[in-house]
Amino acid sequence: MSREGGYLHIYSDDLALELAVHAVTWDRRDSWCEGQWADAQPEELPSQPVTTSISRVELAPGKPAFAKFDFGRWA
Repeated sequence: MSREGGYLHIYSDDLALELAVHAVTWDRRDSWCEGQWADAQPEELPSQPVTTSISRVELAPGKPAFAKFDFGRWA
C-alpha cells in the first residue's frame, strides 16, 4: 500500500502489480458519500408483533444444587 496525494494504491505481495486505487481523504473530521444518509428510505417495521415477556422465578428455599461446591458458605 502507498499513499499519494488523495489516492491509496494497493499492490500485490511482490509489488509488481497494482491491484486497486481508491480516492480517499486524509482528514481527521468525519466524511460521507453523497446520498449515504438519504431521508427517502422507508423505515423497516417488524413483520411479527413482539410477544416476548420476561419474568423472574423465585428461588426455592434451602440449599442450592451447587452448594456442595461452595466450601466456605454452606459448611
